[in-house]
Amino acid sequence: MTENEFLSATVDAADGHLRFTRDNGQVVDAGKVSGDVTPEALAAATAAETAAQQAGAARDQAQQIALGNAYAALGAVFKVQATPPAAATENGLPVLWIDTTEQLVPTPALPPSPSWNDTLSRFTVPTGVIGVDYVWTSGGGGVGATLTPGATLSTTGTYPRTVTITPVAKPGYVLASGVRPFVHDFYDPNVLTVLTSDGFSGGASSSIIGRSLDLALGGSAASWSGDDLWQINASAQLEKKAGLAGIGRIVLAGGLIASNYRVEFDVVSISGEGQFGTAAGLVVGIRNQSGSPYQFELSIGGRGAGSSRLFCGGVETTLSNQTSNVGHWVLQKVGTTITITGPNGTPQVVDKSDASLIPGVSSKELWVRVTQTAMGVTVDNLKLTKVGA
Repeated sequence: MTENEFLSATVDAADGHLRFTRDNGQVVDAGKVSGDVTPEALAAATAAETAAQQAGAARDQAQQIALGNAYAALGAVFKVQATPPAAATENGLPVLWIDTTEQLVPTPALPPSPSWNDTLSRFTVPTGVIGVDYVWTSGGGGVGATLTPGATLSTTGTYPRTVTITPVAKPGYVLASGVRPFVHDFYDPNVLTVLTSDGFSGGASSSIIGRSLDLALGGSAASWSGDDLWQINASAQLEKKAGLAGIGRIVLAGGLIASNYRVEFDVVSISGEGQFGTAAGLVVGIRNQSGSPYQFELSIGGRGAGSSRLFCGGVETTLSNQTSNVGHWVLQKVGTTITITGPNGTPQVVDKSDASLIPGVSSKELWVRVTQTAMGVTVDNLKLTKVGA
């Protein structure tokens, strides 16, 4: 109804119906009305209708301006509809069509494992992972929390603590095939079952060859074997004198079956350089009984600070925080975490979450060797212990 039609409408007194005539001469019955319809009332109603139409047009215009600004910032016009757009460009911008009839396929996400610090019973959430949240789902304290990327969190409760961190895909993503919750056991690093004694006394002779098996060990071979380069001196210390020909190697705990270890020993003195200069010297580590591969080795060089290394899975790590090589050393492996504490008492944690970096060996042994004739070493209080259950 136009304004003119509205103003020219009349109410038939006989039936109370409002009727008006179209421009084409057609008479239209608008139906019965209640109350008196005067020209003034019709004019007021027409004005209200016109104002509403103008307000709607202004609102639509504002929305179009805002949408145009957003498209300009994005550099394209987006058409979200079931049919192709009528034009390839609009207002000088390319038109991108989002077909609402297509089924969107979520993007696979392959989240990495958190890094575990078994020495301090805590873990760190990976950073830079797209499309995945990490949720602490069981064990060790923070159950139910969605974890912040890069956060390092401590666990609580009695040992052993089995912690489960579950990756959860965000909208538009799906976990890649094979992705499972990350489960890790934390053992009490302070509760150690001793497998061997602290001293070297009790050998059958000055050589350590042929020492009886320590029954607490759980191994299958003689506890001690080696060569005459290593001797037990008058102080019951293990000693390899400089100048003796050959690479001295002694084996403690052949056939070891434990998975998590702690090796402690005191370097009383060390002199000379190893076969590879700073890269090797006195070597203490866990290896296959055939000698290779090794799970990990601590190499203490003869040059003092900065000359010690950890070798693990073919990867070399410099022990940069060790200021002296003479004193008490602790080498511990729990799970995929290796912790080295040198004479200065500062632990250095090396995370080997990639299991391939700690090769599994079926029959392990703790061995001690030197890598050069010129090396002279005296070791005391060598102790191998098993960590955790």
